Amino acid sequence: MPTPSSRDVAGDASLALEQYKLAVDMADRLGGRRQSANAFFLSVVSALTVISGVEIVSEQLWRYVVSVITMIVCAMWWWMLDSYRSIAEAKFKVIHEIESTLPFTMFADEEQHYKSSKRYKPLSRIEQAVPILFLVVNLASALASAVIM
Repeated sequence: MPTPSSRDVAGDASLALEQYKLAVDMADRLGGRRQSANAFFLSVVSALTVISGVEIVSEQLWRYVVSVITMIVCAMWWWMLDSYRSIAEAKFKVIHEIESTLPFTMFADEEQHYKSSKRYKPLSRIEQAVPILFLVVNLASALASAVIM
């Protein structure tokens, strides 16, 4: 027996509402996982940055190595944030599709309002500036260590 397409199923208001609730909950949980990952990466990068400046790591070679490791972690952090942003965009596209079958389009309307503001800056882009900032600082540190070596 053929399975109904997602368009056929969307006609059932009760099922669409349940799918909508699930999609919104999944999007919310994704945000929580992203924040946990940010806290992890911020802790690791902060610790590595402190280690590179501690007197124990007085040899320039070790400062260089720690800075390079930190830059790699920063790149991984940035890529992870980029992936989370792409996943969130896909989730909200699905939420908007489900909303089109419901009486109200809360997320689509909200998005339209905040994107029309001149002050709007996507938080995911701002968030991605943090690992870039750490990467630049550690690049400068690595270059300084390489010059002194």
